[in-house]
Amino acid sequence: MKKCFKWLVCFAAAVLCGVTIASSSLTASAASQENEKWISAWGTAPTEMNVKGMSAVGSIVGDITVRVVINPTASGEKFRIKLSNYYGDKPLKIKGITAARSIIEAGKTEAESKIDVNTLKYVTFNDGSTDIVVPEGEEIYSDPISLPVRAHEPIAISMFVSEYQDVNTMGLSGASAYFTTGEATRVEDYDLLTSVADEEDVLDILSKVLEGFTGSDSLNLKLAYSFMKFVPAITSLDVLSDASGYSIVVTGDSTVADNFPEYLAKSVCQQSGVDNVGVVGKGVVGNRLLTS
Repeated sequence: MKKCFKWLVCFAAAVLCGVTIASSSLTASAASQENEKWISAWGTAPTEMNVKGMSAVGSIVGDITVRVVINPTASGEKFRIKLSNYYGDKPLKIKGITAARSIIEAGKTEAESKIDVNTLKYVTFNDGSTDIVVPEGEEIYSDPISLPVRAHEPIAISMFVSEYQDVNTMGLSGASAYFTTGEATRVEDYDLLTSVADEEDVLDILSKVLEGFTGSDSLNLKLAYSFMKFVPAITSLDVLSDASGYSIVVTGDSTVADNFPEYLAKSVCQQSGVDNVGVVGKGVVGNRLLTS
């Protein structure tokens, strides 16, 4: 009987210890979540692409992969992106998105289309979906992406748009975009696919698409091209930061729309030694708000 009683006491103590450990673990986890928050590490101002003066560029895309190379200005162990269809009048459909670290090749000062495929992650939305639909007039966030981000180290986001459709919401500054036909979200380097790199050839292909010539023969070429730094659909990259992190937003016209936010961020980082302050560019190229 005494042995049974001792066994029960030991069992109760073990259960109590387990409950205490579990409770402590949950408390620590809750405290950790309370001390974390999303801050914007990069951004661009969404702009309507079918406004006057932009029709020559065109907003109809299909059977194309766009790789956007982003320079985040703050660090975090996880990140997320925001897709915008703010100016769209129909749902925006994206067949797949990946994220990976960009590679700055020897002899170059900035990243282009080459990625480190060993870091590649699939980007999902709505708790795991890889088929993405952004309703007209709305913006949506991705699920958290478990790829650590370091301030001023570029990240490449590759999006495949399979069916022809209008992409009316774009940023006009803040990142470089590389295009290639077909599904190429996991391709290491678009330069290896290039057979069309001349601006006139690219504009000729785009003009055919705009004219409704969307047959398979019209895009029977592989191309990679940095096109005026337009950023289709992606308007924000946020990192998961500690409670002390925050973002600075720079707004105005084209004088602050391109590299100024990145220069400011590097200055802040170098002078303060912190990497949890994001500097976000929201300048609008051609903004005439104060003169019209």
